[in-house]
Amino acid sequence: MIRSVFEAAAKAHLEMQSPTTRAMNGVDVMLDTPFQPKLLEVTYCPDCTRACKYDMEAARDFYIFGCLFLNETTHVHYN
Repeated sequence: MIRSVFEAAAKAHLEMQSPTTRAMNGVDVMLDTPFQPKLLEVTYCPDCTRACKYDMEAARDFYIFGCLFLNETTHVHYN
């Protein structure tokens, strides 16, 4: 579901297909009663302050900066 959202966005916004394009997005998903995911919103450059405030170990798992700007791909998994 999430992949198809970004694929559709890339078709509509050709600049997203550039190899030099970088972005951090937040995805809000809710599960309904039979546990089917419902996409609520996709945000550009989400605020991670709350996650770090309530989960002190969360920040160490944010590999996104290194991936986007430093070409660090150790924790990146391609499907």
